Amino acid sequence: LILILIILITVTGCNNNESNIHETFEIDNNMQKEYKPEYGGQITLPLTALTTLNPLINENTSYYHFSKLIFEGLFELDEDLNIKNQLAKDYRIEEGGKVINIKLKDNIVWHDGEKFTGEDVAFTINTIKHSNNESIYEKMFNIFGTFNLKDFSKIIDVEILDDYNIKIIFDKGFSNNLEILTFPIIPKHKFVQGKEDKKAYINALAVDEYIPIGTGHYKFESYEKYRTIKLKSFEEHRDGKAYIDSVVGKILEDENLSLTALETGQIDLTTGIDYDWEKYDQNNRIRIYEFISPNYEFLGFNFSNEIFNNKNGYRLRKAMAYGIDRQAI
Repeated sequence: LILILIILITVTGCNNNESNIHETFEIDNNMQKEYKPEYGGQITLPLTALTTLNPLINENTSYYHFSKLIFEGLFELDEDLNIKNQLAKDYRIEEGGKVINIKLKDNIVWHDGEKFTGEDVAFTINTIKHSNNESIYEKMFNIFGTFNLKDFSKIIDVEILDDYNIKIIFDKGFSNNLEILTFPIIPKHKFVQGKEDKKAYINALAVDEYIPIGTGHYKFESYEKYRTIKLKSFEEHRDGKAYIDSVVGKILEDENLSLTALETGQIDLTTGIDYDWEKYDQNNRIRIYEFISPNYEFLGFNFSNEIFNNKNGYRLRKAMAYGIDRQAI
């Protein structure tokens, strides 16, 4: 009896220990580790064939986004597409939007070490205003913004109050004046020799052999035509050095090849619409992220067709609206 009793106690003790171990294991398994970023590494991004590295005359969508690593604007759009300060420290809108007083950040340097001032902003605006309609930044406005050259031409003057305070004057107040001021700022000292004149604007609008100098987190390192653009982290950036040391833009023949390049490991990141993303859910090498974009689609009725605009058109449109699974779309 004593022997049986000892065995029972031992077995019970073992069972209890196993239970405790099992529970502890489950808790540890469900704990999420927190990782801190480390400096170093390289990321490769897709680009399509481009004709220039000049951000003011570029018409390539992929380089437009890539160049934002190099160049910065007075303002930028955040992840929710709201305006936020970038080179601007503060601003004040006056006269119903006709005048914008902007205070610039005073701790900004260009990639070549020169100080950034209001002179650079005024020169960039004057360069765009003196460009011709066929080859300059207005095409960028049409492609990438909710604005166009007609809006940009509403800037009638830029007053430099001092190195870090400027006043931008529009011909009238309108709703998207801050969005217009998201264009990239270029360095005046690189293009102006003595007096700011037409020759300086022509130099700033050069297509070939353009060496990008900006104020962004990454500075230009090299360009191998039709192959790669290499950037390096700018250690003197006002917000500190970026974690990723280098960024490579790999130039592909067209945008459709970017997904293939991602699958084969040639690039590390790509964006796209209309892809069957679900098939990549099971791929451990690929992570999928959703984000807000300025693109939109809509379904509308053709009211020039009598069937939609006659007296029974309302009922037909209502029936179709009920019949369409809008949530699925």
